[in-house]
Amino acid sequence: MSCRIRNSADSKEETINESKLLQIKDLREIIKKKFNVEPKLQRLYFKGKMLEDDSSDGKPLTLFDYAVGGSDVIQLMPRAVLGDQRPTNADKQSEKSSLEPEPSKSSATAAPDPQPDFAVGLFVDVKCEDTEAWFLAKVLEIVRDENMKIDYKIEYTEYEGEHTVPSTNIRNIATNCVEFSDVKVGDKLFVNYNFEKPDSLGFWYDAQVEAVKKTTRTLVCTINKKEACRVNNLELYKSEAPDFSEQDCDLCKKNSKRKCKQCGCRKCGGKDDEDNTIMCDECNGAYHIKCLGMTSLPEEDEWFCPECKNENDIVCAGGKAMKAKERKNNSTRDWGRGQATEGRTKECTIVPKDHFGPIPGIEVGMCWQYRLQVSEEGIHRPPVAGISGTAKGHMDKRGCQSIVISGGYEDDIDSGDSFLYTGSGGRDLSGNKRTAAQSSDQKLDRFNEAIAYSCMVRPVTSKGGDAGDDWRKGKPVRVCRAYKAKKHSRFAPEEGFRYDGIYKVKRYWQDKGESGFKVWRFEFKRDDESPAPWTEEGQAVIDREGYVCIKRNPDQTPAKGKKRKASGDEGSEEDEEEVKKVRRVYVINDEWMKLIKQDTRNKKMWDQVLEKEVYSRTELLDQVRTVLTCQICFELPNQQVTTVCGHHICQECLVMSFKNDVFTCPSCRNDLGKELDLKQFNKDLEAILDKLFPRL
Repeated sequence: MSCRIRNSADSKEETINESKLLQIKDLREIIKKKFNVEPKLQRLYFKGKMLEDDSSDGKPLTLFDYAVGGSDVIQLMPRAVLGDQRPTNADKQSEKSSLEPEPSKSSATAAPDPQPDFAVGLFVDVKCEDTEAWFLAKVLEIVRDENMKIDYKIEYTEYEGEHTVPSTNIRNIATNCVEFSDVKVGDKLFVNYNFEKPDSLGFWYDAQVEAVKKTTRTLVCTINKKEACRVNNLELYKSEAPDFSEQDCDLCKKNSKRKCKQCGCRKCGGKDDEDNTIMCDECNGAYHIKCLGMTSLPEEDEWFCPECKNENDIVCAGGKAMKAKERKNNSTRDWGRGQATEGRTKECTIVPKDHFGPIPGIEVGMCWQYRLQVSEEGIHRPPVAGISGTAKGHMDKRGCQSIVISGGYEDDIDSGDSFLYTGSGGRDLSGNKRTAAQSSDQKLDRFNEAIAYSCMVRPVTSKGGDAGDDWRKGKPVRVCRAYKAKKHSRFAPEEGFRYDGIYKVKRYWQDKGESGFKVWRFEFKRDDESPAPWTEEGQAVIDREGYVCIKRNPDQTPAKGKKRKASGDEGSEEDEEEVKKVRRVYVINDEWMKLIKQDTRNKKMWDQVLEKEVYSRTELLDQVRTVLTCQICFELPNQQVTTVCGHHICQECLVMSFKNDVFTCPSCRNDLGKELDLKQFNKDLEAILDKLFPRL
């Protein structure tokens, strides 16, 4: 996980890549090295809450306990050294009083000066006196008057200028989301409302619920003493910031006897039967399988609850588009600013989910910025889990298809062509946690049993197994290495997630891990014809093919250490020339060029592809997709029919279009005529596409 530390004293900012299980006291040591601030002088704030080393019961707290996510910012407020403090108004007053006669007993026992509740640099909610709406602002300075009353000088994030507001008009940011199903009459909420146009977005106000209209999903509230305000925007929050500690649930306070739909089952609210509880991969909600009418846990890598499940409707040309089912998402989780796991934009259809072995078109050494991209390519389908596979169903489907090495366990040992991999389980993930320290022995079930089935030893038993010299007869496992494993392995990539080829399971056994609990260990050995990326031969292939880390949104990711210039800035053309000098123009091999020249019917299309300079095989394929995409299904054409107007459409798409009485070209609206021969597809184009985008 990558997060940022910002020093409010000098606005210096550093990025750290650490596990979510990093303890706060260890974080202070890292900050000491980067900012030269002693741990005892560090005050760390996150979302208005000061980070403590230990909980009230003495348990060490971690970044996970405070819900620190990727790309989040932790504010560092260094304490001033006593010898370096400048005299404050209080000091001057004390010095002045020392020259005066000794005060009486009544004045000596006067109450101490009030302390500020909000530190400089924090982001808070501030109430506007004119509109009584709340706006996001940053604390710039703490101001005290003659009576030591505290005011705050703030700056709104969306408006210019500095303002001084009393302490009664400032509070922590509202981040505790409330579900519509949990709202009751009389609740006080933080809602978005527009007095002039109630159906549009407006400002944020404190509101009291008068009525809950479940059929229309509308709240009737009192806002600013105005009754009967109908709130349609159901992004609802509690007015005060939540407690991020693990021990608290804002609804039930973690009372195990009290039913709660926030930390328990979303259907019944119960917290029992954890072994038969499943979590939604979209909203992180927990459900009892019996409450869903299920008899067993699903075998799929991903599972979505009824609220989040979304059906895809394919509409042919000329067909009437159906209104898509709205996907509801009440999750308050930070998804890395929409980049790390923002949701799939595509899904691999070249091979099925349970496919064993290489993915056509995916070569050893290719690298992607995020795990989600690896999932989209079909290399490793689960967006979170490190193991993909099943131990149920037909024997041909049992086994592990792929794994990701990310250094999640301290027992992992990576030697490149072979590595020791620790299985899953043994961690308490109740309470919607994604990760935790190991607290029990691992079992040979689910993913661990799936990896065991990839070893050729039969039967699979709890005694383990060793394939010996016959290890190559096992099922192929696709392996990706993550940049997170770099601190444990010299074979991990510098950035992103790299595909390293096919490995086989040689042996598996149970052993005692460094945590003190039993773990299942698996020995993998490489069995791939392509050279490994860390070898000289593999690096030569990467350089020749121009493989670089594929960014999710490359335009928003400038090179490290350089600011991206606007198109009109002086020197931007020189920067582009520098990039071109560093990267070598990709040269298409002779076999591909020969097939391209044979496709004379699409010569104009191929000229458009070849006129643009590309620097890798990936960029070439992206250019082909852009130019040759079918304008009906928006996929590469399958059994392509070239029209008289020079455009290309899938044969199946064109048949569907004609069945719906649509006889025009989807690209230029030229009349194709009802007599067009739909069986005369372009075999030359099929030949080159099969080379560029191989299929099973």
